[in-house]
Amino acid sequence: MRWASALTESLIVLSVGLEIPDLEATCKKALSINSRDLPASMRLADFYWQQHCFESALDVALTAALFEPESFHLHKILASSYIELDRFAEALVHAHQMRNLKPPSWTRLRVLVQCLCFISFFPHINKMRLRMIKAIDTEVQSNNQWANWASSTATST
Repeated sequence: MRWASALTESLIVLSVGLEIPDLEATCKKALSINSRDLPASMRLADFYWQQHCFESALDVALTAALFEPESFHLHKILASSYIELDRFAEALVHAHQMRNLKPPSWTRLRVLVQCLCFISFFPHINKMRLRMIKAIDTEVQSNNQWANWASSTATST
C-alpha cells in the first residue's frame, strides 16, 4: 500500500510539470466517475492551492484524506492551506501527522526520468524531461522543508 501511495504522489508531481488543458474540469470529471480517485483529488487540491483558493483546496484534500490518511502530500496541502487562512490550531494537527509520516523518496523516479536522456535528442522530450526533473527537485526541497517544520512545530507544542 505504501508503494502505491508513493507512486500516486510521483504521478502528481510529474503532472505539475506538464501542461494539462482545463485541469480543474478534467479532475472534477475523474472524481465524478470515481470519488476515491486519489491522483485526481491530490492534483485538484494542488491546483486550488496554487490558485490561492485555500478553502477549495481544503475541501478536496480533507475528502481525499478520508481514504488516504497517511499521505504526506495531503497533510502538506492541509497544513499550508490552514496556515494561509490563519487557522494555526488546525495546521498543527497536520504538523503532528506529517511528523509521523516520511516524505516520499523521489530517487527512483528521478533516475527513471534521467534515463530519458537517451531519447532526449528530440527537443520536445528533452524539455519535458527537464521540467520533470525540476518538478521533482522542487518537491523534494518542499517536502524536506515541511518535514523540518512539522518536526520542530510538533516537538515545541
